[in-house]
Amino acid sequence: SLLLLTPPGGCLALLRYLQTPRIRWGLGVWGFLAAGLLTKGPPALILLSGMMVGLALLSPHRRRLLGLRPWIGVPVALAPLFVWGWATWRVDGGAFVRWMVDWYILERRSGVFGQRGPPGAYLLGFTLFLLPWFWILPAALVRSFRRGRWRRRRVHTLLLWLAWGWLFYELIPSKLPTYTLGAYPALAFLIAMEIRRLGRTRLAKPHRAGLVVHGLVLLGLTAASLLAPSLPGVSNAGPFIAAGFWLLLVGGAGLVLIGRNRLQEGLGASAAASLGFLVIYCGWGVPALTSRLHTTATVAEETRRLAPPHATVAVPPRLGLPSLPLALTWNGLTPVLDSLADYRITTEPPSQAPLSVIDGWMPDRGRAVRYWILAGR
Repeated sequence: SLLLLTPPGGCLALLRYLQTPRIRWGLGVWGFLAAGLLTKGPPALILLSGMMVGLALLSPHRRRLLGLRPWIGVPVALAPLFVWGWATWRVDGGAFVRWMVDWYILERRSGVFGQRGPPGAYLLGFTLFLLPWFWILPAALVRSFRRGRWRRRRVHTLLLWLAWGWLFYELIPSKLPTYTLGAYPALAFLIAMEIRRLGRTRLAKPHRAGLVVHGLVLLGLTAASLLAPSLPGVSNAGPFIAAGFWLLLVGGAGLVLIGRNRLQEGLGASAAASLGFLVIYCGWGVPALTSRLHTTATVAEETRRLAPPHATVAVPPRLGLPSLPLALTWNGLTPVLDSLADYRITTEPPSQAPLSVIDGWMPDRGRAVRYWILAGR
């Protein structure tokens, strides 16, 4: 995801600029911000601007931030976004821009399509997405605040990164795993620092507590994998059973080795367990899932089959397939918000005879949905 590239890239360029203020690092800051705003919008601005404010308060090199010339850099970074907005405004009178602002900014304050969660939801997600390294994170965070270590430049920089890349999103109702992708490099740095320290000492209580959580996650993933074949839409049980047993056996061996202070062997086994689990799931398991998981592409391709090239297709904002306008464009059609289009796509039972009916899946709500393609005008 570009959220894993553009905001962290800007943060790294910012930190390098504070260390050695060179033009290339300054250009990197504003370049990554421009790319992030153009492709991912607010998350890029939140992380980078938050980092700048925090470093202006805490960094001993705060005066170097003025060398970035934000009075020039910010307008330059915003320019591509405004050029794109101006171009789309000329096409549809601002309808698409207003929809983007409503959908991706205003609606996200309260959570859309059930994308809601309590504070701590992302921390819970880290137990899965940081597998097999999560068990080290609690100790790394605890150590960061002991004996004033947070005041050290390297530590407070990473904590600032986490504050705006992770904790900020814990406090807003809308929750999506991709929001916190910008925080993963900082988490990786903290975990790496703790692993390096572990090579010179023994496991402490926070490490053992993390290992207990890690073991529970392994058991949960194993159970979920073994139960997955009973879910609707799963056509092949083999990959899920194989992934579950691989994770249990190899991951369990890694836990035992780490618990016996054989850190290198244990981390190697844990990494192999997680990598094998992902390879089995992505390479073998995902193709075994029903095509309902590809509803956006299915709806777009079926509409293309029915419609002539460049036909207009009305796509309601509440359809539940946010990427459908892009998929229709790729298929040579013109998505519009106006109901007076050549074709319409709806989830409401129509009063007229549909041209096609597609049983799909609304990923944001996690439920089956029926889509109707209708003739318009």
